[in-house]
Amino acid sequence: MILLVLLYTALAVLICLLLHFLYEEHIFKVLHLPPGPRSLPLLGNIFQINPKQLHLSLSDLARKYGATFSIKFGRERVVILNVAETVKLAYSGEAITSRPKIFSIDFFISKGFMACTDRQHFKIHTKVMKHAFRVISNTSLGTKLADEADSLIKTFEGYDGQPFDPRDDTNLASLNVLYNIAFGKRYQKGDAELQEIFDYSHDIMKGVSPVHPINLIPWLQNIPNPWMDSLQRAKDKRDHHLLTLYQQHMDTYEEGTIRDMVDALIRVARKAEKEDDCQTLELLSPEHITTNIWTIFFAGTDTVLNALLWVFLYMAAFPKVQQRIQSQIDEAIGRGRLPSLEDELTLPLLSATIYETLRYSSLSLLGVPHAAVMDTEVDGFYIPKGTQVMANFWAINHDQQVWHKPYEFDPDRFLDPEGRLRSLKEFPYFMPFSTGQRACLGKNIGKSEVFVLSACLLQRFTLEMPPETPQDLQPNIHFDLVPKPYKIIAKRRNLPGH
Repeated sequence: MILLVLLYTALAVLICLLLHFLYEEHIFKVLHLPPGPRSLPLLGNIFQINPKQLHLSLSDLARKYGATFSIKFGRERVVILNVAETVKLAYSGEAITSRPKIFSIDFFISKGFMACTDRQHFKIHTKVMKHAFRVISNTSLGTKLADEADSLIKTFEGYDGQPFDPRDDTNLASLNVLYNIAFGKRYQKGDAELQEIFDYSHDIMKGVSPVHPINLIPWLQNIPNPWMDSLQRAKDKRDHHLLTLYQQHMDTYEEGTIRDMVDALIRVARKAEKEDDCQTLELLSPEHITTNIWTIFFAGTDTVLNALLWVFLYMAAFPKVQQRIQSQIDEAIGRGRLPSLEDELTLPLLSATIYETLRYSSLSLLGVPHAAVMDTEVDGFYIPKGTQVMANFWAINHDQQVWHKPYEFDPDRFLDPEGRLRSLKEFPYFMPFSTGQRACLGKNIGKSEVFVLSACLLQRFTLEMPPETPQDLQPNIHFDLVPKPYKIIAKRRNLPGH
């Protein structure tokens, strides 16, 4: 009897697999979906992808199946675009401007622009947030950056030329800049509230991963389990913290004085109320305001942190580039004051190095997922409504058809023969902040932060690898491509006359 049951079970499994493979044959050949490896039910293509080398796995699949191919993460089919022209065309139109339904992302940011799928609401969100960024950029951004640069310099000085891991200190600096911009606050190392932010942010970062159990196994979303409990605790802590800050701003808000982005959005909300602009007002509730600002803060802190860590590592690994940047800083600024945003034009090599850092590291491996608003076509293939679409920016940034020696770190590729910074319009295949209607809203503030902190630190220190420490420029893969833990030495620079 047991043998018969096992036989029937095996037969049922074989029939299910056969039906699954026949269905995949249908969608590839009849519907003309982008080709890709055959998947397994529920598991998808888990065995064709090395999660520790995701960028290389995807590039290998592109070589086998074509520049536009599809794979399955669990039950979700995802189209991967590996050529810049295809990405720009797909992301610039209307058809691929939605967001995929990923449970944990909706769970945390359903009232913000990041997860917004309504086109009219997204346009209002974008208009309002861009206004808030302009207000901050034109008022207090420079001061906030200078304060944090000075603090980070003192922290590095405290190591007195001994090897140290710059991650925690840089993380605090990055968090403080964006937190100061967003909420008008900054923290010192060891603050209890700061640790709470780190804790719930860490839990949220784990939760929004596409391969988190809650996202891969939908029925877990509806029953008690430790994963769901962890997400709920993180959300409750975050919401309590943010709404407390919002209420403090409401209680102390003064018309005509903008301290941070919360104030800027409160002003927009009050203007909309006076003008009876119900559409805008609907998207400026306390929950909408705090969710949008937190999204910028949450995503920006991690991105800026890792961009700076790559800059520091590359400066230690490529000392000749570092020396050239320092010579330019010495000539244009000297030592009498810290570099500022106004110095970008006089430090083109540093700007070029930041661009090359973003290209070479491909920090934002896949960007934020897009989804098809409607049935559409990409690169001649059928993309059904709701299908998730991602760009393999690592492949794009290392495409030998468009980059000269793409596996070499060469900031000069972004400079003209006279040493001036070339316009990014000359690099249509370079998309460090994605492209199209869903491009990063905070890209200018993020780039400003990386520029000023890098300039200030390189003015005061020479960054070196500890003696007999092998260079490891290969990334770890979290949500993005991030540097492996490393230590550096920050040697004080003694300029003539100082």
